Amino acid sequence: MVAANPIQPAVNITPASNISSPGIGPRLARWTNSELVMPSAYAATLPGDSAEGKRLHDANCMGCHDTGIYTRKDRLIHSLDALKKRLGDCSHMANKEFSASETQNIIKYLNDQFYQFR
Repeated sequence: MVAANPIQPAVNITPASNISSPGIGPRLARWTNSELVMPSAYAATLPGDSAEGKRLHDANCMGCHDTGIYTRKDRLIHSLDALKKRLGDCSHMANKEFSASETQNIIKYLNDQFYQFR
């Protein structure tokens, strides 16, 4: 009888960013093909509250556009800096002044769910 290796994980762990299935966001952890899908390491490094960012986004941004603009092939945002600038432009267009923490929460949500910039 062979003893189990206490250091060896019981399942394979795959970063969510390596999963190409539609609808699987990097903040989700779920079982897929006997593997545990975990958030990628970068998701924890960006400050903010993604759930609060989603709430703010849905309340303030969805009046002008849906989330399809983040996933279209010709999207305008290709870096974290561009995302921050665009949020400033959008808040101006929406006539909404976000606080620094609100801005960071929205950026975290958008990055976690759609962009995955490092």
